[in-house]
Amino acid sequence: MKYLKEAQGSLLAEALIAISITSIFAITIASLIMASLQSTKVGGAQTQASALAKEGLEATRSMVASNWNMIYRPLGTQNKGDSNPYHIVISSNQWNLASGSEAINLNDTNLTRELLIYDVKREQPNGNGIIKTDGSGYNDPSTQLVKVRISSSGMHALEYSEYFSRWSNKILKQNNWSGGADPAVQSAEDPNNSKYQNANNIDTSNGLRLSK
Repeated sequence: MKYLKEAQGSLLAEALIAISITSIFAITIASLIMASLQSTKVGGAQTQASALAKEGLEATRSMVASNWNMIYRPLGTQNKGDSNPYHIVISSNQWNLASGSEAINLNDTNLTRELLIYDVKREQPNGNGIIKTDGSGYNDPSTQLVKVRISSSGMHALEYSEYFSRWSNKILKQNNWSGGADPAVQSAEDPNNSKYQNANNIDTSNGLRLSK
């Protein structure tokens, strides 16, 4: 009887050890599986974020080709920089800007996309010289820096950036001078402006021309 009890106790101890080892292996394998699934999810989110960022730059390229002021004066303002995010929308079958960041859900992943616009300065006036990034230099109204930033919990923020130029756009849009003279300098970029700077010998009866 004594030997039987000792054998039973030994078997019980061995069973407990086996269960403990099996549990450790099971927990380890489960942890590896969870880590693999999380890595796959993060990798998928990064791929989605990259596609969204590229789409943002493509939309910006389309807006620049259509109307430079869409990014130079976003929504008719001078609000730019990190504190003034925008997002892209389709309106009348073309890309446009809307204020604020954009919440996107793709495959149960919550992403935030924002488009940021910055003025650009160069080392010389009138758009000449290299681009300055230290805050010094002269503002270049024909160049803007656009960044598309994608963020989500559980992954590092992804950011794509590109410099855009209006070299292919018409700088002068004003074609109505019927508003008469104005001592203040008017913007020739605004098609709604109908005035011109006060001067002599200007005839607006047929467009704008200098009179003798």
